[in-house]
Amino acid sequence: MGEFNGVNACANSVDQTDRRIQSIRAICIFSRLDSWANSVETTHGRIQWKRLMGEISG
Repeated sequence: MGEFNGVNACANSVDQTDRRIQSIRAICIFSRLDSWANSVETTHGRIQWKRLMGEISG
């Protein structure tokens, strides 16, 4: 039974590592999406700013 417990503990640690990797991946994806959303917002803001300046000067 000792060997089986060792295998079980190993499987558990692999499972936890896998979960950790998945959560790290999720965090990376979210941070990428966040930075992408920010860049879209700044681009959108720039377009609106140019439009506003065009209206003022035009």
